[in-house]
Amino acid sequence: MIAARILVGLLLLGSVADRFGLLGGPGSSGVSWGEYSAFTDYTRKLLPLRLAPLAPTAAATATAAEFTLGLALLIGYAIRYAAAAAAALLTTFGLAMATSVGISDMLSYAVPVLAAGAALIATTATAPARRRSTLQPS
Repeated sequence: MIAARILVGLLLLGSVADRFGLLGGPGSSGVSWGEYSAFTDYTRKLLPLRLAPLAPTAAATATAAEFTLGLALLIGYAIRYAAAAAAALLTTFGLAMATSVGISDMLSYAVPVLAAGAALIATTATAPARRRSTLQPS
């Protein structure tokens, strides 16, 4: 399960890196956005028309969440919570994609696989050990 946690974390961080052009510019092979403005435009497509003005806020929120959750999963911090939040975020993203740009786009990004992987991590990660009190009740 450690490998799955690290891979989901890296994929979330990779998406953030793509938005800031760290994986190449727009149009480069294997790059989805290549710059933050392209990601904001894509976010606008995913939102219902009446919410389109919120695209910059939604893009920033998604980016912050993906960075935070990806880093938490990568370093093993609050694994169950981070994985559950990542599963919820990815499910929301997948539903938005399916209803706005189509199921084929959602599937090409493997969003359901990532969401299921995050959910699996959330339900199977071991809870941190609790310290036992040295004081015993009489």
